[in-house]
Amino acid sequence: MVGLPRAPTDREWEQLISEFRTTFETQGRTTTSGGLREWSQGNLHISVEPTEHGEQLRLSTLKDDALALNMFGAGMSVMAALMSAVVAAAGNPTKALAVLGMFGGMAVAAFGANVLRLPRWARKRERQMEAIAERAVRLLSDS
Repeated sequence: MVGLPRAPTDREWEQLISEFRTTFETQGRTTTSGGLREWSQGNLHISVEPTEHGEQLRLSTLKDDALALNMFGAGMSVMAALMSAVVAAAGNPTKALAVLGMFGGMAVAAFGANVLRLPRWARKRERQMEAIAERAVRLLSDS
């Protein structure tokens, strides 16, 4: 959240929306409810909200495909444990290790993919949001 010097006018809000669209390369959707203005695209939300002491810019995002990949990894971990236990209980420990390796490998690959790609995505989003916050403060301070 970033404190703003004042609420944007309709024209300034439109300029900010243009900045959002350019930065994130998407049209997004805008809504207004009383003093609350919001632009969103999927899990990306940017809003200007009234507060006790003025206005604030709230920026939030979530990479939902990372959550899905983690869920897949967790599911594969459970499958690795269950299936290898069943195969071992059936009297075939060699095949149990193979099953554990197969499902466990898928789990490690899913978690590993997130470990490799999420930090870069997060840094990029952070830079984008900092630039938007700076632009909003500058725009609303100039007038």
